[in-house]
Amino acid sequence: MKRLKKTTILFVSLFWINIHMVYAQPLPSKPQTVDSLLAILSTLPNDTNRVMNLHLISQMSTLNNIGLAFNKAQEGYLLAQKLGFKKGEILCMQSMAFIYAITGEWVKGTELCYKGIELSKKYEPLEELNFYIFLAVIFQKQNEDAKSLEWLLRAKKHPLFIKSSVRYVLWVTLFLLGQEYKNLNQLDSGFFYGKESYDFAMSHYPNEELGYSLWVM
Repeated sequence: MKRLKKTTILFVSLFWINIHMVYAQPLPSKPQTVDSLLAILSTLPNDTNRVMNLHLISQMSTLNNIGLAFNKAQEGYLLAQKLGFKKGEILCMQSMAFIYAITGEWVKGTELCYKGIELSKKYEPLEELNFYIFLAVIFQKQNEDAKSLEWLLRAKKHPLFIKSSVRYVLWVTLFLLGQEYKNLNQLDSGFFYGKESYDFAMSHYPNEELGYSLWVM
């Protein structure tokens, strides 16, 4: 597992904002909190509660100890598979996919996202949207803007997109659409989605999202 590079800071901070609303992303936390959760984890049996705690530890470790974060997500994923706990399996896959996305392990991240999409379609359709966004970011970071745009448009056209209770998924999709259209020199569309993300942020979020949206515009 690669170390988190400085070039990923903007990307990670983008997914930080109001992150408690999005299961797949890292949660800012103190090392003492993670230590306490690890101590609790040692007392838990191999059940679905343990899977969710492993997932939570992974989220809380991603920005400070990415190796621990990946190991716990992987442990949770394998245990969820053994238990037949599909939601836990999908969430742990998202944690691993996010780590692959920010550490540049494109092939592994892409393969995991494709697998996650198929599993989500069967068991947790809303979670499919997160995998679309991860694929868009993976392709964007490889300067494959057309492919990134394709996955973002799939997310936007998803029948559950507007119905999503995770408002952050809606905002980040609009924001990244603005970015990609701008990268592809389709400036009118870039401005349109930049404004869409700004207006959405005005309605739902504080300063950080507004700043990102203005940057796209």
